[in-house]
Amino acid sequence: MRGAPELEELAHAWNRMTAALREHQARLVESEKLAGIGRLAAGVAHEINNPLGVILGYAKLLRKKADGAAAADLAVIEEETLRAKEIVDGLLDLSRPMPRRGGAGRPAAARGRRGAAARRGPPARGRRRRRGGARHGAGPPEKLRQVLVNLVRNGAEAAGPGGRVAVRVEEGPGGVEVSVVDSGPGLDPEVRPRLFEPFFTTKPKGTGLGLAVSRAIARAHGGDLAADGATAGGARFALRLPAAERAA
Repeated sequence: MRGAPELEELAHAWNRMTAALREHQARLVESEKLAGIGRLAAGVAHEINNPLGVILGYAKLLRKKADGAAAADLAVIEEETLRAKEIVDGLLDLSRPMPRRGGAGRPAAARGRRGAAARRGPPARGRRRRRGGARHGAGPPEKLRQVLVNLVRNGAEAAGPGGRVAVRVEEGPGGVEVSVVDSGPGLDPEVRPRLFEPFFTTKPKGTGLGLAVSRAIARAHGGDLAADGATAGGARFALRLPAAERAA
């Protein structure tokens, strides 16, 4: 007959195995969803992008010749066409295979370009950014930059005027973690389970693809992207990547 310590250890092992199976099942379900979206995107993206490109080209051309109310209306057409193209591009990002490539991306090395890209998003006036740390993680720099720009932009929108966005790069036992913490209202418990679902968004003009694509990029390179509440309020998004050997 087994003693209490042995039974307790067996119970812990069973719980760990059950949690691992549930996580594996959740990933399979998510992968199937993304695969379905990918098949849809691959089938229609080309046909959609062509007319969108024509509409955008004519809107830009006509806006140069128009003035007053006509120019304003054409600007709206151009803006909404660009938003439609952004949705199609997001679908293509989910449908394209993302092979793991060698090399090291340095998240903190892209500060200048990341900051410039974030400033093209919501106005940065009245917000404070703080950055710290410099490590190397596995993954192509352009893809890491895409993920970081999206996280910083989301943090700036959540923090609002007078808010703060902090970016910290740390090295742990299993690799590198880049955390983006904002001083916004935090994550609604009802919203948190759906944050990384394609097309789910709480923004009036959001596409709901940014976080889904970002997590897909992280997982394609052996990492992950998770969200939780920050210790001092707000939200915290953590990009985890396996360690990469520093290039000579």
